[in-house]
Amino acid sequence: MHRGTGAMHRPPGIEVGDDATLRSLQHRARVTRTRLEVTIVQPGLSAARASAAQLQLLACAETYLYETANAPLEVLCSS
Repeated sequence: MHRGTGAMHRPPGIEVGDDATLRSLQHRARVTRTRLEVTIVQPGLSAARASAAQLQLLACAETYLYETANAPLEVLCSS
């Protein structure tokens, strides 16, 4: 299966393959277990000086990720 580029010269959605390959990928996507991890990198944020509002926002993001995708949240910041 080949699909050409559009008028905007963006890359095509499907470059090579055939219907059987596409169907195989669809099946594998249904049965493959996915794992999501989220890392926020904020070098300007000081862990020691984070405000209550910043910590609350990060806590809400962590709870949302855990409840919706069972995904851990890691925050990398200055010490």
